Amino acid sequence: MVPVVIGPRETPIQSLIYMILLFVCSIVFYINGNFNIIYLAGAIMFNSVLLCCT
Repeated sequence: MVPVVIGPRETPIQSLIYMILLFVCSIVFYINGNFNIIYLAGAIMFNSVLLCCT
C-alpha cells in the first residue's frame, strides 16, 4: 500500500528509515540496562532479517 500512497521511488527510503529507527529503539532497551545480552542478540538477529527482507 505504501508505493500507491507515496510512490515507488520513495518507498525503499521510507522502509530503510523505519528499519533504522526500529533498530535504534530496540537497542536502547539494552543500553538502559532493562534487558540482558540475550535480548540484544535477538534484537540484532531479527533486525538483520528485516534488513534482508527489505
